[in-house]
Amino acid sequence: MSFMVKTNAIRYPTLNGQPFVGGLTPYTHQHQTLLKVREALAQNKTICLLNTSVTGSGKTLANFAAAILDGVRTIGVYPTNELLNDQLVALNKPYLLPPNQIAKLDSQGIGDIKECFDHFKNNAQTLAFVTGEAMPIAALTNPDVLYLMMYDLYGQMYSDFAKSYGQRVFQNVLNNYPVIAFDEFHLYNAKQAANAAFMVGTAKELAPNKPHIFIFSSATPVDLTKTYLERLGLSVEEVSSATNEEGRVVCEPLEINLLASDLMRWKGGDTLRAVLDDILKWADSCTPVARGVFIVDSVYEAKRVATALRQRYPADQVGEVHGYMDSSERIGALRRRFSVGTTTIDVGVDLTDEKSKEFLVCEARSAAQAIQRIGRLGRGGRAPDVITIPNRVWLIVPEYAHEFLRNRLPENGEIERAEFSQKLHSAYQAFENFEAYINIYSPLEAIAACERILKQYQFDSKPEVENKLHQLVSTLYDQKPPANLEHIKENYKKLNKKQYAIWHKYGTPVKSPNSQSKKPKYYLPDLESFRGGMESDFTVAIYLTVHKDCGSSKWA
Repeated sequence: MSFMVKTNAIRYPTLNGQPFVGGLTPYTHQHQTLLKVREALAQNKTICLLNTSVTGSGKTLANFAAAILDGVRTIGVYPTNELLNDQLVALNKPYLLPPNQIAKLDSQGIGDIKECFDHFKNNAQTLAFVTGEAMPIAALTNPDVLYLMMYDLYGQMYSDFAKSYGQRVFQNVLNNYPVIAFDEFHLYNAKQAANAAFMVGTAKELAPNKPHIFIFSSATPVDLTKTYLERLGLSVEEVSSATNEEGRVVCEPLEINLLASDLMRWKGGDTLRAVLDDILKWADSCTPVARGVFIVDSVYEAKRVATALRQRYPADQVGEVHGYMDSSERIGALRRRFSVGTTTIDVGVDLTDEKSKEFLVCEARSAAQAIQRIGRLGRGGRAPDVITIPNRVWLIVPEYAHEFLRNRLPENGEIERAEFSQKLHSAYQAFENFEAYINIYSPLEAIAACERILKQYQFDSKPEVENKLHQLVSTLYDQKPPANLEHIKENYKKLNKKQYAIWHKYGTPVKSPNSQSKKPKYYLPDLESFRGGMESDFTVAIYLTVHKDCGSSKWA
């Protein structure tokens, strides 16, 4: 059973007379971000900014305004390579940044740079050069690479030669790039939010004489991250644009049909096909006929949907968009009347102009995924009174979320977009709690990183750095404030022992031929990676299920 709810248009006012990038008139959140970055740089402060403005309202320009106008070196962090590539194109305009001042630092970008320098032997050496000697104004990367840089993992598995370059990368990020902007931060799970907090704390403690501005662009609040940052003594300053009936349309109104499905057993495709005929009859009845996009979570299911569409329409009206296609094929597929894809469409794709669509059909296994996918539609900036075909969404949600929303949303009524997003988060909340992971494993990830970082410092500075790192771990992860420094050190010692035991049991030996240490080192890739092993929450869930305290038969 399905029901419909309508969200209103969102309008943001612009600030006339305020200088901004390329002579553009900025939104309030763009202007505020620029002013706060400049203020933090002038005062040599570490600050955290949360930009909750809606998707499509120019958060990228807000993040890079100081880079473009003032030459402030900025790292942009993007959860998918598709979004990274999209932002690379967006920034590479004549009035923004010249190509030689933008570095793409995903695996492909690092490989391309390495090929240009015959003497670069590995990624660690390449990154050390880019973030050190070259230092472009804008570095675009993904959270996986940033995690490796800030947890000092580059080069650890190979040789002391590579390890030394990995240490340079770590120091370069701390000292050379004052702004780090996390885009689409609402897509991060609890583990990843804890990782981001550790990165912020490390920069704050180990480079206190340098300004650091961390920008979290998120369409919805990130309460867990706020909690961690406030533990570090940092307030999270919100920059946003208040809606205004006289402002510019940044989100058009939507009609959202919510359908229940057993997504845990991958029944979303069955639910979609059950309503497909009704959807297409509606699309064909529109004048002109409506164009649509289908987003599902497996390539197999995407191909089944595409096949069903081709049985009804000419093949040239149906395009497929997924990770097995190159970028030119994807662009062509998005220009067809029907585009069928996977997570590749989630971020970095604006369904406007030649790619314009009037309806969206998608699965949503989490609130963040639902908000992200809904945000693809209605980005044309049209006033409601000129929209001839309504923006219509068929949102397939888990049965428990559907039941929750059915009892709390006004069927066929209108609701504010922000309130709808909050209801979505509440509907999924109980099923997305990774607090147990944070309590058990996030401190151990941090301990492993701290032990590597400590080896970078010389005898005279090491005691001070050691105290700071011990304090950082305690501040972030202790259940209650420690009594004194002795208590902090004792807790750290216990965690360090536990971390080594678990890494020894499940990890991979680190082979460093020049190491003088008698104690072997280990790397645990299932946990020491941003995505928790197999690029999903699956490995993390397994560890939570089978975790066994070393030396004990007690299961967590």
